[in-house]
Amino acid sequence: MKKIRRFLFSFTFQFTKVFFVLLFAVVTFLATTIYVSAQIAPADIYVSMTTLEFFPTVVGMSDARILKIYNLGEADLLVESMNIIQDPAFSIDYNDVNVFPCGSADPTIISGEYCSVKIKFTPTILGEHTSILRITSNDPDEGETDVDLIGEATGAPDIEVDPLTIDFGSVLVGESSSPVEITITNNGSGALYPVAYLSDYTNFGLNEFGGSNPCDTGTVLNGGGAYCTMQVWYKPSIGGSLIRTLTITSNDPDEPEINVNLFGEAPFPPDIDVSPTAIDFGYVLVGESSSDVEITIQNTGIGDLYPSLTNLSDHTNFGYNLFGGSNPCGSDAVVNGSSECTMTALFEPASAGIFSETLTITSNDPDESEVEVTLDSAGCSSFLITESQWYEIQDIPKGTKTVIILATLTNKDSLGRDLSFSEETFQLWGYTVDPEADVVGIPKSSIKIVEEPTGTIVQDSEFIYHLEVNLSGLPYMPRLGFRVVTVEGGTMRPSDVPVNENCVINIKSKAMPWMPLLLDD
Repeated sequence: MKKIRRFLFSFTFQFTKVFFVLLFAVVTFLATTIYVSAQIAPADIYVSMTTLEFFPTVVGMSDARILKIYNLGEADLLVESMNIIQDPAFSIDYNDVNVFPCGSADPTIISGEYCSVKIKFTPTILGEHTSILRITSNDPDEGETDVDLIGEATGAPDIEVDPLTIDFGSVLVGESSSPVEITITNNGSGALYPVAYLSDYTNFGLNEFGGSNPCDTGTVLNGGGAYCTMQVWYKPSIGGSLIRTLTITSNDPDEPEINVNLFGEAPFPPDIDVSPTAIDFGYVLVGESSSDVEITIQNTGIGDLYPSLTNLSDHTNFGYNLFGGSNPCGSDAVVNGSSECTMTALFEPASAGIFSETLTITSNDPDESEVEVTLDSAGCSSFLITESQWYEIQDIPKGTKTVIILATLTNKDSLGRDLSFSEETFQLWGYTVDPEADVVGIPKSSIKIVEEPTGTIVQDSEFIYHLEVNLSGLPYMPRLGFRVVTVEGGTMRPSDVPVNENCVINIKSKAMPWMPLLLDD
């Protein structure tokens, strides 16, 4: 019995000891848990916007906004519900969000994170709409969070665009067509928000500020036939046919996008080449005409060239002929690629003087629309004309030392002016011929001018020109003759003709019988 009582006592003592140890552990754990829990901040809800305002929306259409729900506390935020209060035009989509969708009406959001929902406005009744999105959670301060919802339902716009097709025709590369006006009209009751853009801004241009009633940027067209205009044009940078579109988008529920078809043709450009670009007709007598000079107009490009003569700066003294030359251009010339045509120009002075004018040729060459041909010339009152030829003096007696030659000079100026002369105006030319036909000139020192004209010779008057030729020292008997020429440093002109005209006056001369003189050394 003693052993039994001793066993029972020992077992009871050990059990009691273990019980109190376990009790102490549980009490310590609970106290620690309560203490730690008291140190963690509670959940704290925050929404990205407290008011969501929607665009004016056509009845039957939708507009949407994204709302983000944040947890700024340390404890998990437990969203219990999300509800739309009052207006069924508003609704919640928990999944149609690109980043961190909430997924349901009661998501759990850990500390420092957020989730997103989409709030839609889909009105069925015209007018203003207001409602509340109410979010309930375990936030101890904001168990209910309200977000105001504001929207306006409008009537539907009805867009009309005119024209829907534009053909710009043929425009050369590098040039531009005339702008064409496009009208956008709203025939509906709701506001219309049109936006236009081109499929090709390189070869076409768009001006939203153009036309009779410019649309401008961000145009709003109220209903009832309100309209605005814009302009589009063709500016080809490449050759060939082009088909492009002008797209106009809007909030019209039936026609959110309208395309205007744009057509253009860009022929490959011509390339003009004119030769010559400078013509010097030289000296032409007043009242007479120069020879025709051919001007060639060549097309070195691909497209057809349309040349035309637009300007001759002096029609009095110059002329041209579009039907002249070896391949006449004519009045309505079309020069195909790698082809050419010709015209002619001439000088027919009506008065004496120096002339420098231009002949302008225009064409459809895109980078050289005008080519100027310079025309230079001098109109002369008359020219030097000698009626005398080389007068041979034959059978000169042996031993003749000097031969006298007399010439008569007559003033035949075509304008009836008096002529003035200075020294060294004329020269006599002579030569000797040996049996082997070698030519030996008579030295200038052998020619003596006994008497020459000086001063003035009036119209139709004559003057005897007297020369003596020294034959001493010449190896053979000479053949002698004379002609009248101008020489450097000499002058022979009317007083009213500038020296730089270089136009010589009409002088006529004739030979007198020669008279040999037999003189001793």
